[in-house]
Amino acid sequence: MILYGQCSVAPDAAGGWAVPGQFAAALAEGGVVTVGLDGCLWVYPASSWQAFVERVSPRLQLTQAIAREFARQTFGQAHPLTLGDRTLARAGRPPYEGRPPYEGRPPYEGRPPYEGRLDLPDSLRQLADIHGNLIWVGVIDHIELWSPQRWQAQLARASSTWEAGLSALGI
Repeated sequence: MILYGQCSVAPDAAGGWAVPGQFAAALAEGGVVTVGLDGCLWVYPASSWQAFVERVSPRLQLTQAIAREFARQTFGQAHPLTLGDRTLARAGRPPYEGRPPYEGRPPYEGRPPYEGRLDLPDSLRQLADIHGNLIWVGVIDHIELWSPQRWQAQLARASSTWEAGLSALGI
């Protein structure tokens, strides 16, 4: 599935965000959220995450400092897409009531956000400076999550440089 488009989503009363419909199907099997580049977060659907890991892992020569740092940031900061138990409790039902078990792990670990809702760990919110609205941007095999301020700054930087850079990519 190719991911594309963008939208802004306001946080709900519990501090999470609705998953935009255009991305919900891609996250149906769960996924991973981690630190991205340029000040955003990356959300990889489960199958895309596996492909990313298989593509990147052989290139990481851990004797090189930059490879170790990339691995620490990308994989060390990674979290499965989950919905925190606190939100389920607030909804008035126990966290696992009526949900099937998934091979010894809690039903929500690595599963899609319950009822199309994303809850981000505080550590990732801080890293991406996300405090309110969340900008979702589809980028072929993953989704970028941006604070509105960082997204506007990225658009401003890109508008002045991206056309010249396309020739270097052969596009």
